[in-house]
Amino acid sequence: SYSKFQEEVKQRDSELAARRSEQEGMARDIEIERELNRQNGNPVLVTCSGKEERAAERFFAGGKWRDVDRNRWWNKYEEEKLVVFGHYWRSFPRSLSLPLEIQNFKPSGPDMFPDVPANKLLGPRQSACCIDYSVGIRYEERGMRLHPGALGTKLCALRLPERQLVFEDSSTLPLEAT
Repeated sequence: SYSKFQEEVKQRDSELAARRSEQEGMARDIEIERELNRQNGNPVLVTCSGKEERAAERFFAGGKWRDVDRNRWWNKYEEEKLVVFGHYWRSFPRSLSLPLEIQNFKPSGPDMFPDVPANKLLGPRQSACCIDYSVGIRYEERGMRLHPGALGTKLCALRLPERQLVFEDSSTLPLEAT
């Protein structure tokens, strides 16, 4: 009968859709593995931007959807020698007067330093320091007609041996351990 035929077609279509979805998932997994291999297998990329790992969940950053995230290597850094690094988009608290529609705007993906004060040393021995305070996001601030720093951005340098963060507005903060 025609209704039985329709039911068989519907069932076969469901099976094919499930198979396609499984294949798309496999293709996405393969693409993620390729992306991780290209990043983590290239010493220049690892030096400039760190190792990456599979993201806990997909996120939008830098104009595209991402399935990989930077590895928080400093949580396992056991050396006493101070390591200073960037490219991890740390930020200061945002301006309290941001328009409602951009209060949750995240141009750089998940926060790599949640609940960590901006001048706190990192790692088990407090011997790692990220001095990248997301100044690269200034283009977003300009595009939204916000004042510089509204999204928590600051240009920073580290003064040694004083262990002092120096910012573009001449303000300073001491590096602090826990």
